Amino acid sequence: MEKLLKIRYETDTPTVMGTRFYCEASEKEVIAAGYYPRDEWDFCETQHTPADPALWRELEETLAQIFPKMSVVQPKKQPRRDPGIRILDGGDYRRIYLTFEGKDGPETKQYTNPDDRRILTVTALLHELAEPIGREIPRYEPPELTGVYLSAGGYSYQCTAFGGGHRYIVYDGSVRIDRMIPEQDWRKIRAYLGCFDWEQMSREGEDGTAVTLYYSDGKQPRYKKIGKTAESIRAFLRALDPK
Repeated sequence: MEKLLKIRYETDTPTVMGTRFYCEASEKEVIAAGYYPRDEWDFCETQHTPADPALWRELEETLAQIFPKMSVVQPKKQPRRDPGIRILDGGDYRRIYLTFEGKDGPETKQYTNPDDRRILTVTALLHELAEPIGREIPRYEPPELTGVYLSAGGYSYQCTAFGGGHRYIVYDGSVRIDRMIPEQDWRKIRAYLGCFDWEQMSREGEDGTAVTLYYSDGKQPRYKKIGKTAESIRAFLRALDPK
């Protein structure tokens, strides 16, 4: 991730009182913030207050760890509405805008919220920057890959945590395997799967070939339309037990 110049985060659940929050901050200052102080119901807004250097450093470090899981939000065409319809409340939202130095000066873009618990650390740090009251900041270890399931029309390969180790199950033509594998084999599988850029792969579609990854934080992303990737993984897993 390039040098972060500024971050803006805004969120609200319009149907729930006290959930609105926004914070725009840079390394030196909290440019603008709006929040409901703890145990109060009057919305408070501030501008140009000093930023805690330690909080900003941790925010930068945490954001850099999850940035590969974020992508630029593409603008959507606004649907045409019947002029007779009035919308009283908008939906829930969480928006993140990041500013980096571009070729022609600072560039600000909206990014997706990553599917990673460490975004909760980022938002808690922003709350503390906006309202420094010594709140506890939740911190999480990066989620660890704990299993994989590859399925297609004529075969399936599965390696998942089981009984303190990893169980390896294969159905591929006449090949049937169901056994525990050594830890070094699982480390090889984990390293191999780490070579793929999963964030760029599709989770949409009806393709019968799919890979499900299992993580220690409970997330189980399922990727589809991965024909060549699936064959590569199949060959790698099959090579673990060539008999």
